[in-house]
Amino acid sequence: FYNTGHLAYLLVSSLDKIGSVECKEIVADAISIYGKTPAKDYDEMLAELDQITNNFENDLWNEQDERYYDLKENLGNILMDYVQRNDQYFSL
Repeated sequence: FYNTGHLAYLLVSSLDKIGSVECKEIVADAISIYGKTPAKDYDEMLAELDQITNNFENDLWNEQDERYYDLKENLGNILMDYVQRNDQYFSL
């Protein structure tokens, strides 16, 4: 959450839209540990995160990190398939 948690409100629905199952579950679990969808404002989200993690002394998301690194689905392929199915919305 530290780098991009303020964008988490977009993540579950975006992963659902592209067809991710496994990664979407990991993200949903991580947000449930957070206790709510993180604030959209970065500084506000950092303040929330400081309180939840006791100033980053507690790492509550080890299991989700491990699950992400052991991800069976290929997010790159899932995303490319989505782009191909929706190519009218993308341009180079």
